[in-house]
Amino acid sequence: MTPQDALNYAKRFVGNMPLDDATIKYRLLDDASKQLWMHANWSWTIGNLEVVTWVNDTQDHQLSAPPADFYQLVEVYAWLGAEKIPLLVTHTLPANATDKGTPVKVSYYVSGETEYLRFQPKPYGYTTGPKVYSVYKKTHTDVAVGNWDSEGAAGCPDEWFWVYQEIVLGKAFAFTHDPRLGQIQAGPQGAVYTGQLGVIAAALAEMRRVENPIFGPSGEVLGG
Repeated sequence: MTPQDALNYAKRFVGNMPLDDATIKYRLLDDASKQLWMHANWSWTIGNLEVVTWVNDTQDHQLSAPPADFYQLVEVYAWLGAEKIPLLVTHTLPANATDKGTPVKVSYYVSGETEYLRFQPKPYGYTTGPKVYSVYKKTHTDVAVGNWDSEGAAGCPDEWFWVYQEIVLGKAFAFTHDPRLGQIQAGPQGAVYTGQLGVIAAALAEMRRVENPIFGPSGEVLGG
């Protein structure tokens, strides 16, 4: 299935509105793909970094083969014997940390063309350094003029293409000011969605329910 298939679907609902306009259609299809991609850590949106071994008194551990599609860290953990130690993933950590011990925080750090995992505190006190395993979110590939009619360019498996298709329809309703888009309203249990926005919310909830054997209720990676 292709993004163009989703656009053709949406066009059936909005009559002759100019969804084929080049100034809007690629943006519409790409925004829908990014919305689905970033909604949770779906299995096709994540990858594994190389395994790192903690070195005593070393804060920054260089990655020898950093992925070209890296977006952000999702989960990092170390194995201390038979114990799995999860680390708190943060966007930044201060350089030249003086505290030492078992790390509790980690960030992805880039200096020039070299990429590192930065830990805090500095690993210290190990005869044999523990192995550190990392899961990362991949960078989304834009839906654009060169691939909008290509298989797989929607950024999801065909099994979930129907969800992408409903998001595209919602974007089309928004573009054409169609009242069938619905509204987002505040309710006692949180946001309440009506119209097509409700259809999209229900579809995404169904994806999360089915993916829950792999992912937790908030999209976090489970297991290791």
